[in-house]
Amino acid sequence: MFWSLGDHAVHGDSEARYGVVARAMVAGDSPWLVPHYFGEPHLTKPPLTYWLMAASIACVGDGELALRLPSAVAACLTMAVVFGLAAYRGGWRRGVVAAGLLAVTPMFLAVSRMGLTDAPLNLLSTAGLAAGYLGVKENKQKYIWILWICVAGAFFTKGPVGLLVPGALCLWVAAGGAVDRREGWRRLRLGRGLAVAALPLVGWGAAVAWVHPEAWGVWRFQVMDRAVGTGDHPEPWWFFVPVLLVGLFPATALLDLKPLKKLTIKNMNFVQSDSDAGLWSVMVLVTFIVFTVISGKLMTYLLPLSAPMVWLASAPMVRRVFGSLGRPGLSAQAEWNALTPPLLIVALGTAAAGGWLIWWDGVGLAVEALWPMAGVLGAGIWVMASRSRRRWAWGGLWLSLIVTAVWAERWEDRLFDPEPIERLIADGRAVSPVQAPRFVTLGFTDRRLGYYVGRPSTRVDAEMPRQAWESLVAEGVLVLVAEEWWERQDSRADFLFRERLQPTGLRYRYGPKHQWVQLMKPR
Repeated sequence: MFWSLGDHAVHGDSEARYGVVARAMVAGDSPWLVPHYFGEPHLTKPPLTYWLMAASIACVGDGELALRLPSAVAACLTMAVVFGLAAYRGGWRRGVVAAGLLAVTPMFLAVSRMGLTDAPLNLLSTAGLAAGYLGVKENKQKYIWILWICVAGAFFTKGPVGLLVPGALCLWVAAGGAVDRREGWRRLRLGRGLAVAALPLVGWGAAVAWVHPEAWGVWRFQVMDRAVGTGDHPEPWWFFVPVLLVGLFPATALLDLKPLKKLTIKNMNFVQSDSDAGLWSVMVLVTFIVFTVISGKLMTYLLPLSAPMVWLASAPMVRRVFGSLGRPGLSAQAEWNALTPPLLIVALGTAAAGGWLIWWDGVGLAVEALWPMAGVLGAGIWVMASRSRRRWAWGGLWLSLIVTAVWAERWEDRLFDPEPIERLIADGRAVSPVQAPRFVTLGFTDRRLGYYVGRPSTRVDAEMPRQAWESLVAEGVLVLVAEEWWERQDSRADFLFRERLQPTGLRYRYGPKHQWVQLMKPR
């Protein structure tokens, strides 16, 4: 999680915005109760993530590492919870297998290295789900209150998304999971638990709305418009199908789907059984369906499924590798058959990643980034072909994914930011007539500039009023122009900029899309 964590620029608008807000809190430019983004209230999310980032900045200093440290720590704690519950339910081997699967899950690894709300939310969801399972099944109230504390933290991290865990638990209890329904409801303490969990968020929301009444409109957009309207990130209904299959690999390739074949509304034995798999399946189905139905979609929304998926996959994998209850494991041929699907997926994924890298940045980067994975994968195939012990074969497969992750992190900076953004800013300050110019963009949007410059970065266009442009010029501004966009404009659409901008001669291959941009200044 921590390899090269802080040696590359912030990723995208969200990480940059969170960083600006957290930095302002530490500097005293923003009250901790009401997050501010360059002096304006920033109320799109509850403040827990901003507080964690601000505390990290105060401890380790300002920079990218401080922004990502809470997510990386949360990821490690999530792995500990996954190991602990799997070991408690199925022995230390199952715990090791579950944690190992989670460690190489692409979505879990990628999101846990970003300064976002998702990794802390995933920790709270995972811990809450584990505590709710133990509390209901074993009638231990301390676990039930841990559940509701985690739900309160999830509310304070990302709002109504925190309802997914208690929702899954309610459906599991309603289906008679592990205990009698009436007894399950009693153990869950649903009414009091929800009241306790919602109290911090309701109190914070009321306090903020008292000072900033416009907050209600922001929250309505974040919740309702994203769910049923035309809010941010609209995607087709099938968007999460490939995200689930690829983002949560290898668990998706190792699931035992046989119990699901007989699962119907009238036959809920799989959910009602004493096995913990019933609750994990309910959590996966509920979360997947909810996020498929709503209009706004992001890949990171499925991160809370990473723990239930590896809990589901760990039990059949332990049976394959080590056998179960004293019985021998699979035969050599059956083991090879079991290994074939994940091995083929790894090979196809390697080929797809290589093709993507070649399309993205040419052959050189693909060869440099993928040869270690290809070598380890080849060694793993050789080990399996020589009929070595199957646990070594599985270990080789897991090691190939670890090497892939390490090399992906090694090339992270080159993939997402081929030229350091700090160099662009230093060059701009050198050619600007003012000491601290404001950077704006033309033809694309990039809020990362604001994080590094310390001033808000906006996108300008040909429709902006002349007075607004003159105000920018008066305070000192530099414009990053997307060359492709500039070349497409006709004289009528870009009258303001063709006449009022002059090139500085500085040109960069810029940002996640590797587009060419020029740095220009007002005439």
